[in-house]
Amino acid sequence: MSIGLLQESALHAALKRRHAHDRSEFEVALDGYVIDLVQRTPNGGVARLIEIQTGNFAHMRDKLRDLVERYPVHLVHPIAVDTWIVMHDTHDEVVSRRKSPAHAGYPHVFSELMAFPDLIDHKNFTLEVVLTREDEWRVPLATPKKKRRWRAKTWRSIGRHLLEVLDWQIFECGADLLSLVPPELPAEFTVPQLTAAWHAPRWLAQRAVYCLLKCGALARVGKKGNAHVYAASPK
Repeated sequence: MSIGLLQESALHAALKRRHAHDRSEFEVALDGYVIDLVQRTPNGGVARLIEIQTGNFAHMRDKLRDLVERYPVHLVHPIAVDTWIVMHDTHDEVVSRRKSPAHAGYPHVFSELMAFPDLIDHKNFTLEVVLTREDEWRVPLATPKKKRRWRAKTWRSIGRHLLEVLDWQIFECGADLLSLVPPELPAEFTVPQLTAAWHAPRWLAQRAVYCLLKCGALARVGKKGNAHVYAASPK
């Protein structure tokens, strides 16, 4: 496949096709928005709106908050467990393919959910996280862009390409998100304990706790030294 055939929306388009059925319509104008996928009822009504978001949730915060007041909305977000970096030269030829050392998983959804953590409990909103393997295609920059004084960025990404869907999980409420907390943690835990259990950066555990507090799935129940202690909210 040449660079010309792979577009920025390659991953986005693959996930749209995955969620389509016989009564689905793509790129539908509705209430001043363009909806990625509209699933219709047998009589032509709106059964569900599906939005595919491969990047930052903040870009669609206002759109989703508006739409859920009138329609069932299903947000699909892919997270790459494994990524292969595919470099091309200026003649469209692949010059290298290597596996990225970066890995991610379900907990990384909290990093994006910071944009609207309370929305997970809305009766018209569901979130689907899809774990994937992907190619990321890159090309060299004609003039390297300096990121820091001593380092220049020499490439740009031209898109993500879906290789395989490994797993997926649907979250309908804050209690569903709480299932991502490792079961080996005690009933009352701290951010450092969550960080260690996930083998993840501290910032990710902090964002997870923030989201779970905002959607009411967690409650702050005390302190252990300088660390706050959290437990499942008694709903």
